[in-house]
Amino acid sequence: MRNRTVMMMAAIGLGAVLSAAVQAAEPEDLIKYRKNVMKAIGGDMGAIAAVMQGKAGDPSHLKMLATGLNANAHVVRDIFPEDSAMGETEAKAEIWDKPQEFDAAVSKLETAAEGFLAATDSGDKATIGAAMKELGGACKNCHDNFRQKRNRPLSKRNTLRGITLFAASTGARTELIAQQLQPSG
Repeated sequence: MRNRTVMMMAAIGLGAVLSAAVQAAEPEDLIKYRKNVMKAIGGDMGAIAAVMQGKAGDPSHLKMLATGLNANAHVVRDIFPEDSAMGETEAKAEIWDKPQEFDAAVSKLETAAEGFLAATDSGDKATIGAAMKELGGACKNCHDNFRQKRNRPLSKRNTLRGITLFAASTGARTELIAQQLQPSG
């Protein structure tokens, strides 16, 4: 009996220590965790789009992808604690300055993710497509209002594409520009 009590007290103490450790996570670790959750959502969205466009995967994968996306969508509300409003992040201050608006946007994401998951059960392409459009709109809403624009250098491919589109809009000969941009050798 005494050993059981000692073991129980030790377990309670260990639980308290572990709980305090989680609560004392460093802001940088919180940001890294948040980025990984958001990357998982983006990865699921990309995989879902590939399946729906017939580019990759199998339609039977949609339910599994939607399940993962739905689960991660329900984590978003908890990955923006006040002490993570700093560091290397694309999160805008509006997340913390306008918590009711952010909460509404997250609710919209959760509802759209649940709707998409339910739509995958129908097997109907139109129903799934409409739910995907709703889900994409929920993602775009958050990105437009609560995420800073990315400042990434253009890749050579995107630079070439941008120049070609600009050239096409100005009436210049795009083939000549493309040839001039090709590496020699």
